[in-house]
Amino acid sequence: MHGNLIIYRGQNGISGAAVDFNNEALFSSGNIFNCNRYKSLSRDDAHWAWGEKIPHRARYRTWSELRNTGEENDGRLDIQLFKSLEPECENMAVGSALQRTAE
Repeated sequence: MHGNLIIYRGQNGISGAAVDFNNEALFSSGNIFNCNRYKSLSRDDAHWAWGEKIPHRARYRTWSELRNTGEENDGRLDIQLFKSLEPECENMAVGSALQRTAE
């Protein structure tokens, strides 16, 4: 997964990969996250899942913990504390199911 802009508007929201079966197959198949851009309210929020066998919030990773797994070596995390994040999405292309009409 690469070249995406992912915006977390609070402490909720998770990106990455986690399974509750055949963990080895998912993580040995060449899946990687790199060159993505993230916006978050804090560097310490745990928004990333990678290699978790049990989906539990306490097991999710912070940005530095994710990068320690070898993921997102060329990714970027921008911290925006009080500025609204909506303008970032205003002109983004979205899938047909998510498109808003001008009418």
